Amino acid sequence: MHGGQHEPQVAKPLTQRGFKLVATDFPSFTGKTVVTGLNVTLKQYGKTLLTHADFQVLPHERVAIVGPNGSGKTTLLQAILSRRVPGLTLAPSAKVGVFNQDMTMLDGERSVWETVRRASQLPDQTIRNVMGALGLPARFYQQQVAALSGGELVKLQLVAILVGQYNVLMLDEPTNYLDVDALEALAAYLQDYPGTVLFVSHDQSFRDAVATRTLQLTNQQLLDFAQVAVAPKPAEADIAVLQFKYDQLMMDPAATTAEIQALKHQIDQLKA
Repeated sequence: MHGGQHEPQVAKPLTQRGFKLVATDFPSFTGKTVVTGLNVTLKQYGKTLLTHADFQVLPHERVAIVGPNGSGKTTLLQAILSRRVPGLTLAPSAKVGVFNQDMTMLDGERSVWETVRRASQLPDQTIRNVMGALGLPARFYQQQVAALSGGELVKLQLVAILVGQYNVLMLDEPTNYLDVDALEALAAYLQDYPGTVLFVSHDQSFRDAVATRTLQLTNQQLLDFAQVAVAPKPAEADIAVLQFKYDQLMMDPAATTAEIQALKHQIDQLKA
């Protein structure tokens, strides 16, 4: 290998992700719907965000919530979580893990490994795989949480929630602070996750790779694309993740031509 080329690294098949997520490692969910909205009206600071909205989120769906800034995406997640909005019901068996870049919930005195290990019932090796894939490899294990940078804290909080004792994940902009490899790993993890996912992300490619369905907030209405959205076949999901990575590489000044060509070749092979 010459000149910093990384073809083998880029061309690694997605099937060797090593997460091996087993449904029985997470709390079981009982019920036919995770979230039900009937005639929901949502307001914040005197501004009406939603009017007479009806929707459902079913078990195992991965739902992207999209809309312009200020349309109420985060407010809708908070309203579901609060269980206090008329017409909006969260199933009693839903155990929700929330990612919202609020780092105050992390105990600065603990080590990184202790923080994640206490949060999860997954096997050690699976936790290590997830941590490494999202940018917290072994050298971080013994570091104190208080010593981490802002970006590292975001990754730690995200990992602790992903592997935690939850069967529903609510992720508000989880892709911030993640590099290309970590973004690919997060998309792959969520595709394999046995629970239900609701997420907000400004990144179209990431949404395409992860979501099985989209709820769009527009002009106080909630447009539901469940009717047209079809869960992607495995190959299509892999292509979407790789295309996302390709787009990121094209914008990365440090990316080599060989890396880009290798990834393009991999995408073309999957499409063939």
